[in-house]
Amino acid sequence: MTSALATGSRIPTRKDRLINGDNRASGERFGRPPGDVSALVSGQHLCALYQNQDERRRLTAAVIRGALAAGDRVIYVTPGPSDVALALLEAGGIETGRPVRGGQLLVHSFGEIYGDLASTDLAQLVATFQAALSQSLAAGFPGLRITGEMGGSSWPAGSLEGLVRWERMVSQMLGEVGIAAICQYDQRQLDEPATTVIAAEHSGVATSGQRLPLALFIASTPPPALQVEGELDLTNGPVLARVIRARLAASPQLRVDLGAVAFADVGSLREIYQIAVGLPAGSRITLANVTEPVRRVLDLAGFRADAVVIES
Repeated sequence: MTSALATGSRIPTRKDRLINGDNRASGERFGRPPGDVSALVSGQHLCALYQNQDERRRLTAAVIRGALAAGDRVIYVTPGPSDVALALLEAGGIETGRPVRGGQLLVHSFGEIYGDLASTDLAQLVATFQAALSQSLAAGFPGLRITGEMGGSSWPAGSLEGLVRWERMVSQMLGEVGIAAICQYDQRQLDEPATTVIAAEHSGVATSGQRLPLALFIASTPPPALQVEGELDLTNGPVLARVIRARLAASPQLRVDLGAVAFADVGSLREIYQIAVGLPAGSRITLANVTEPVRRVLDLAGFRADAVVIES
């Protein structure tokens, strides 16, 4: 295959594949540390390199799943139709219906998000994503993530220098605004020197991680309702608290559906009641569809708060 962005020419080899689990040796190969896409932090800018559609599907699904596990909004930038992008996620094990309906998963083209590449400067980029983050917070999401396919953007063939300038500007913007991003590249379009140059403009090389998250925090309708799936314990209790606080900042009335929670420890449930104690008058957290295991823990713990209502 002819390289679209290259400083030389070569055939990619298996050892260059970065999206194959927690492949630390691959990350170090391009001079950057590995970065788990399921555990992003604000301002982080990762480079993801794939060599086939299966790797791309697994990577993208891991990115979206990580956002749902954090309760964040995620923007998926795709070169093709949105229904094709959603089908890719579904094939990767992501149920997209509820996140899309709840405004947690947004699918856009490169131009819709970034505008005209030739005229966009840092100030415009910062303003665009400050507005996007503000909209996400106002909608009840604690954070914003973005991932997209760089091969679908309008880079002139061989325009490595222009691409590097763009990635450098994006890194600066992410640090200023406080959102996380993962840029996806088809490595079959890159030779090794070009890959190294592109990776150097990122804080790390993406890996898809080794473990699935214990719980997902999915925005549901009507907003700002929340549906929790999986298990809650000391590892994700603080995440639950972060998500609930963000949802309550958008509306004083919050319905939390626990119907898909198979287990919750005392500490994670205590987070809900500690938040409730500090709520202003008129605020309420309604716990809906409480499963029997969760109800038993609540009964044994004896938690009480006027602002918490458990639906019968």
